[in-house]
Amino acid sequence: MSFFTHFFGVSWQQMQAKVRYRILILTLLPILLTLVSLVFITIYWNISYTGKQLFMMVKADLSVAENTLLQVQVRQENQLERVVTSWAFQNDFRPLLSAEKFSSEKSNVTEATINHRASIDAFLLLQKNNFSSIIYV
Repeated sequence: MSFFTHFFGVSWQQMQAKVRYRILILTLLPILLTLVSLVFITIYWNISYTGKQLFMMVKADLSVAENTLLQVQVRQENQLERVVTSWAFQNDFRPLLSAEKFSSEKSNVTEATINHRASIDAFLLLQKNNFSSIIYV
């Protein structure tokens, strides 16, 4: 007994001879072919479309992150330029530079240099607080 006869219960010759089996094959064949093609098209679309979408989403996120980093860098550069060009910073920083130039040993740091460094730290902290209050107001 062949697989076809065992599966359908009739032989191939009997199936060809009966009209109802011919009609069944003629109606089921297009439906089954459409179903199989839809399954393969869905698998292909799912693989290719989601891969492209993922790539586009990551590319968009990276460009947003890059623009954000550029803006942060520009803002920090502007802050540093304002600090360096400020009169108070120059006034406090010049004695520190002159004290370090004249002292040849690193361990021989004078009390004036320490005071200047403390005043520069206080000045920078004040500038940071002023700048942050301007931004968030």
